[in-house]
Amino acid sequence: MKNFIKILLLAIVFSSCNSDNEWKNLLTEDSLDGWHYFNDNGNKTGWSVSDGILSFDPTLSNYQTDEDGNILTWDNGGLKKENNDLVSDLDYTSFKIYFEWKVDSLTNSGFMWGVKEGEKYEYPFVTGPEIQILDNNYPDGEKAGSLYAMVSPNVDMSKPVGEWNSYEITIDHNKNFGNVIFNGTEVVTFPLSGDEWDSMVAKTKFANCDQKPWDNCEFGKFKTGKLCFQDHGAPIYFRNIKLIEL
Repeated sequence: MKNFIKILLLAIVFSSCNSDNEWKNLLTEDSLDGWHYFNDNGNKTGWSVSDGILSFDPTLSNYQTDEDGNILTWDNGGLKKENNDLVSDLDYTSFKIYFEWKVDSLTNSGFMWGVKEGEKYEYPFVTGPEIQILDNNYPDGEKAGSLYAMVSPNVDMSKPVGEWNSYEITIDHNKNFGNVIFNGTEVVTFPLSGDEWDSMVAKTKFANCDQKPWDNCEFGKFKTGKLCFQDHGAPIYFRNIKLIEL
């Protein structure tokens, strides 16, 4: 009887210690509660939630303007649209996140972590590594499921355009381990720091990125930061977004 009581007490203590380690829903049914536009200036738009589906409509994007309201242009003369990337209100360090996504033809998007906000950072990608989300016919050589520019998936698990896909992504700084389970199959694994990580970054456009035209590029430097869903100028849809902290 004493042994039974001890086991019962240990079970209660273990359950209490792990009460926070439960899947948490990060998406409400009909609002962007818990999320906001990266470096929101009041001029960003495009994301909405309806019936539990988070979506981005690029036709609602605004153009960038200066303090006098004049529309800004790129060096080649094209008009500059706002960067409408969406980030979490809360910061996360080690976690496992699950979500489902679908794309239209030639859609390009991504999921980032370790993102920092503030005037010194122009875009989320100057701090946050990205897991690629896209129609594999998009003409940039990347594939869905890849760790952008660094690790390609070992198998293509993409469903046809218009169908729902699932990602379960682990970012565990305690074990220096990241991976992507794509529609039930592990397609990518990678470290999060150290010599192997530095070697991968060195082969990308993020090598010596503090010398690039981006403001204060500190790619992959932060263990703790925002989660981010990317606006890449095309429709994208997400649902069933949930996370467990590790």
